[in-house]
Amino acid sequence: MRKELVYIILVNWNRWRDTIECLNSLKKLTYSNFKIVVIDNGSTDKSVVKLKKYSSLIKLILLGKNYGFSYANNIGIRWAIKNNAKYVLLLNNDTIVSPDLIDILVKSMHKYPSAGALGVKVYYYDQPDVLWFAGSFIDRYGEFPTHIGLGEVDKGQYDKICDIPFINGSAFFAKAEAIKKIGLLDERYFYMYEDADWTSRFLKAKYRCLYVPQAKIWHKVHSATGGKTPCWWYFDARSRLLWNKSYNPQRSFIRIVSPCLTSIIEDIRISILTKDPKYWLECWKKAFINWLARLIGIKDYLCGYYAECPKIVKNLCWLPLVFLLPQ
Repeated sequence: MRKELVYIILVNWNRWRDTIECLNSLKKLTYSNFKIVVIDNGSTDKSVVKLKKYSSLIKLILLGKNYGFSYANNIGIRWAIKNNAKYVLLLNNDTIVSPDLIDILVKSMHKYPSAGALGVKVYYYDQPDVLWFAGSFIDRYGEFPTHIGLGEVDKGQYDKICDIPFINGSAFFAKAEAIKKIGLLDERYFYMYEDADWTSRFLKAKYRCLYVPQAKIWHKVHSATGGKTPCWWYFDARSRLLWNKSYNPQRSFIRIVSPCLTSIIEDIRISILTKDPKYWLECWKKAFINWLARLIGIKDYLCGYYAECPKIVKNLCWLPLVFLLPQ
């Protein structure tokens, strides 16, 4: 009997080396019936040339500009459903996977027919036994999806399949029939929180969302933005507010934004604990820049701007240190 068709969707944006490493790991999958779609999100490096060399393995779809993570994934999801996918795996391009990943996920779907989506155990790429995601919970205020096991060495402490309120988008495995019912990713989430929103919609439609620890990947965390850059903080503030508006409307706007606005105080407090004044200045500069990025993210949320990170935020990292020094 032929195995059910799984479509794996990767989004590439100026990270062709990561994507190719991911593709090479997917070649080792033991599941026999899968196809790969790579959406290039307007890369300006050598990505297109490099990825075209993998034309025998992938369906490559080229976008003219960076339309965001959700938009690009939706292109891939539509292609998968049009071509009779039974399941869709949204996989970050900066990951590598265990060879039995798809086998385990498909078997889990059969074992738990009420499930609409599954999440996996995620390790840090450069610390292969350290967990980044091993399930989730929503914080006590109901405001923020939070990882279980973050930074812990895996000793089997999170090895039970369980229901979770949030599936991390680095590997999001879903039934095509469920996607048809709940809809595609919300494209207002240009980057971040699109996975939290999608999970919430699966749950609202009465599908179970499960954490499957036997399915494993290794992730180069935050590589898409180069780490926790001003752009990362910008999207964190903007997308966090959008998600809370949809799923936590009882919380006041001030309560949600206050951590963004007061974080600069904590960053400066931590920097003062060191004895080197030069380090203080660098820390204060970083804290101030990140605070500005969050502030712009809040402003853009209020203005209904959900497109790419604006140039003013991208240029914050070049703010000269002298700007912060007394004249």
